[in-house]
Amino acid sequence: MTRMTSMMARLPFWFALCVVICADRCIQVAETRFCAGLMPLRVCASETRPVPMTYPQLTEEEFQARRDERCPLEPSYFTKDIFCYPRPECTGDADCVASTDPPLCHDQCLNGTRLKGLRILPASVCRLNASGYCDDHAGFTRQQPCTTIRPGRVRFWAVTIVLAEYHAHAHLFVPRFAKAIRVRPGRVRVSAPEQRRATPVTAIVSEDQAIDRPCKYAMERLQAGSLGPPFVVISISAVFEARGFDISAPSWRVEEEIPRSHPAQAAFDFWYIWPTTSFAFVFGFF
Repeated sequence: MTRMTSMMARLPFWFALCVVICADRCIQVAETRFCAGLMPLRVCASETRPVPMTYPQLTEEEFQARRDERCPLEPSYFTKDIFCYPRPECTGDADCVASTDPPLCHDQCLNGTRLKGLRILPASVCRLNASGYCDDHAGFTRQQPCTTIRPGRVRFWAVTIVLAEYHAHAHLFVPRFAKAIRVRPGRVRVSAPEQRRATPVTAIVSEDQAIDRPCKYAMERLQAGSLGPPFVVISISAVFEARGFDISAPSWRVEEEIPRSHPAQAAFDFWYIWPTTSFAFVFGFF
């Protein structure tokens, strides 16, 4: 197995065991009211689980109760974003194949890390006896070999949205778009021509395949009302990869013909998720 061929290729053996037993497909999730717009869109789950699945533990009461437990020294570090994203998001069934990788390296516990959008807070910040805590944690090891999660290959996904009167509200586009696809605004770049009544706005989103939350599936599910007023969406293209895009360039041109014949039609309808035995909750990730 090549490094970073899938999300599961980077998960250690103790989580892979759960995958072998109880998770073999990538399914949609049902969000809770408290975590609306923050949860993974799809996670690995067992074919034997009932449909639809819910995640009733993700409530405001549970969030407040978990803060002192997950980061006793700095409870404010355990944010709602972290609480509402308890396991890595999968992009397809291939992500749910078991891995034989060893546990995470000890310094990943001490310093914290990210995996497909999942935040592991640093024990050195959250725990009084951080080293001892990491020694006792089954998910980490001082021995070699061990698994280190590092930044991986960066891809750029793009979609063109034709908007009426875009320039009058251009300052709202990036935060609205980022919220709609559940990513940080800093991952979004925008290109739009000069003033037009119907403006084709191309949004390009970066995705580090090792540490970033996946974005392509969420982009594919954009619909006319996703950006909210005052934006009026005329059409949405299919999502495509922006090959050759240089994020550091002062200006850029998409080196691929923008497909316009496949407007997004999927709505955010029925989502499913794992029950209480989530990755973060079972293994006590900070």
